[in-house]
Amino acid sequence: MYDLLAAASIRSPIVDNEQGSLVTMSSLQALFFGIINICGNFGTVFLDNAYWQRAIAAHPQYAVKAYLVGGLSWFAIPFTLATTMGLAGRALDIHLTPFAISQGLVLPDVAIALLGQAGGFACLILVFMAVTSAASAELIAVSSVVTYDVYRTYIRPDAKGKEVIRFSHICVVTFGVLMGVLAVLLNLTGISLGYLYTLMGVLISSAVFPLAMTLLWSKQSKIAVIASPILGFFCAVGTWLGVTYGMYGHFTIETSSQNFPMMSGNIVALLSPVIFTVTISLVKPDNFNFDATRHIQQVDDSNQEQVAGDFSEPVVTPAQEITNTTEELESMAKSSRFAKISSVVLSLVLFLLWPLPMFFSRYVFSKSFFTGWVVVSIIWVFISTIAVGIYPIYESRKTIASVLREIWRDITGKRVPNLPTTNSAMISEENIVVYNAEKKI
Repeated sequence: MYDLLAAASIRSPIVDNEQGSLVTMSSLQALFFGIINICGNFGTVFLDNAYWQRAIAAHPQYAVKAYLVGGLSWFAIPFTLATTMGLAGRALDIHLTPFAISQGLVLPDVAIALLGQAGGFACLILVFMAVTSAASAELIAVSSVVTYDVYRTYIRPDAKGKEVIRFSHICVVTFGVLMGVLAVLLNLTGISLGYLYTLMGVLISSAVFPLAMTLLWSKQSKIAVIASPILGFFCAVGTWLGVTYGMYGHFTIETSSQNFPMMSGNIVALLSPVIFTVTISLVKPDNFNFDATRHIQQVDDSNQEQVAGDFSEPVVTPAQEITNTTEELESMAKSSRFAKISSVVLSLVLFLLWPLPMFFSRYVFSKSFFTGWVVVSIIWVFISTIAVGIYPIYESRKTIASVLREIWRDITGKRVPNLPTTNSAMISEENIVVYNAEKKI
């Protein structure tokens, strides 16, 4: 592989790469794309309600560990796929048009070149699983926001139970259809996946800082958190279009997709709200008390009643207030400190201490260094597989065994429903007698 890449670098040297080489981190365009990637993915992670739902649903003690392990495991995807499939495409001289590359066709073409139809099938499974996993999370996230934050808050505050579920199902179907239609329209107009990927930071990252400060800064005002993303959006789009026109004299899909204009817009989108948010908040600061978040009422959409066990008598279950013990508060504070420290350390390592010295050193990989790079990337994949595919099963082995045991009892008819204890006062003696009689029959 190293020899093939060295030969390919001589045949087709890469502009802006050190010595035109394919095996170097000293690449100006790669640096631009890295900045675009960081700015854009700040937006996709901070603003994706699917991430927030999972974080809120998880116990604080486990959420920090899960996100940390998950993030490190995810890094294997760009790291190893770029090292293996991306470089294999150049080593094998697989020629694709810039539009095909932007559509993400490098991976399947290389897989087919290496493994034939089996490679294409494996690639199809990989992409299918990735797309369905992400799409399902987005469908639920959008449905939850529209159902509870719009419909149940402003349109039908008294909606409960089946009505809420029915509306959420409508949201899932509607948003799914809209995603499909939008994807087809963008593809027909020549807007590729790569174009959207580099543009997303320009469009959404202006909301990152205001959202982060909503959780971290009590002085941020309501006006600031609303106005700064809008102002940042216009500044980012204006910068993106202005740099494109200034560099190329006209605006097309090809000129606007170049790395430098996209990078300029992404940076402005991420950083300009810092000025707007801080300035507006300092003019008229708020003083939010975060203790209020510890008294959030659980949403009750069960028509205010649940059936206890197999009985027909309803049991009233009013909305409960979420409270935390002193031990839980201390545990959350400890998790918060660990999350902040680990985030800063990993950001410094992955954004600065690893790539930048290799960029400025203008180092071209030797064969031994390249070998070490490949070995590390593949080891990272195996560790990631263990972390997200095997360890969770081991960690939940008792729960899985319990579920399988109860399923077997259901199948064999040996399972007896447990009588509820928390609402035992609501269960009449007559119902218990009827239940026992039916079991005897």
